Amino acid sequence: MHLTSLISATVIYLATLSHGLTRGGSLRKRKRSSSSSSSDLQPEGAMEVDAGKASDRRQTVVISRGLQGSGKSTAMRTAAMLLGGDWLNQDEFKTSGGNWKADRARFFDSISNSTECGKPYVFVDRMNTLEQHRSDVQDQIKTCNGESPKIVYLQWMHPADEDCSDPVKGSHYREVCLRNLRNRAGRHRSISSNAPIEKIFDDSAKKAQAVTKDELEEYGAEIFDIDVTLDRYGMVNEILRVLGRDKDFTEEQIRDAMQKVADIEKDMKPVANGPKPRMFQLQLSEESTKNFEGCCRI
Repeated sequence: MHLTSLISATVIYLATLSHGLTRGGSLRKRKRSSSSSSSDLQPEGAMEVDAGKASDRRQTVVISRGLQGSGKSTAMRTAAMLLGGDWLNQDEFKTSGGNWKADRARFFDSISNSTECGKPYVFVDRMNTLEQHRSDVQDQIKTCNGESPKIVYLQWMHPADEDCSDPVKGSHYREVCLRNLRNRAGRHRSISSNAPIEKIFDDSAKKAQAVTKDELEEYGAEIFDIDVTLDRYGMVNEILRVLGRDKDFTEEQIRDAMQKVADIEKDMKPVANGPKPRMFQLQLSEESTKNFEGCCRI
């Protein structure tokens, strides 16, 4: 399928986000929502998910928690691709010089749309280091015919920081993340190449608020640690294990999905460097475009 068709479909999806009372409600109170829609990234040979039957299954909402450079976005995107789920990353809704409130509203709408009787898996990918961040996400999550989804927090951490009050404040975690950020040479959605990386990271870590037992109980959520020292394959496999799906995919399928994500992400540029690309806010090379078309369906 031509990339233009994919772009058009995405633009139509964003343009048709609307408000109105529906059968879905948030976990804490009734919220506004619109008809559900979702992404269709899926690697060849992976398990197909029939969106029409998704409402017959209890949904799992996976919420990441971790700072820049932890590798969470790549791992979350790959897991979503394998599981035929939705990957919702807040940075993908940002526009250069745009209205941050409008950008955030689109991101929140996408959570509501995807969780209201949507696909079995929804991956909400952003730092979520503040309690307010996580509360905002929870407010957008819908029930389906009165049934709440399963909520899973994935927290990126370093095993050597296990005695730290909050894993994202650990010194070993900081070292790994900063090294990853430097190695990206400016290929990060929210951090440009000339940005003061250490200051940005340290400011985020200083403000972070740990997930408490009360918070988990309020939302009926579970939390699992993801070792930041794992390679990409290890992180993806650990996410699948946490979700009870690690036996459903071969190593070849996982690595195939990893390669497709790598092809997409290798041309990634900060939002501030130019106008918003229309497909996942990514600018693809000709080779990446061919690979992308091969793994996508409308």
